[in-house]
Amino acid sequence: MKLPQWLGQTIELEESELTKLKFDIVHKSGDNLAFCELKMNVYSRCTVGRVEFMEKFNKFTKLIIGNQSFRNCIKNFGISNIFLIGGVLFNI
Repeated sequence: MKLPQWLGQTIELEESELTKLKFDIVHKSGDNLAFCELKMNVYSRCTVGRVEFMEKFNKFTKLIIGNQSFRNCIKNFGISNIFLIGGVLFNI
């Protein structure tokens, strides 16, 4: 499900590489919105996983800065804080 629809809005965002970003977990609590990206150590190793995190978070930041419709979607739903969280899962 796309973020505007998940937030109960009917706006349509223009399709682009940035608006097609997918995160493993998206959670809303009060005026906070958290996006979490998880990497498994077995598949991505720590260095590669960190690079993948930074690339995805950089693209998300570009989306927020460059897309007024996306910012309006977030503002209209009362979101004040956005958190980008990255985690590496280890098989212990």
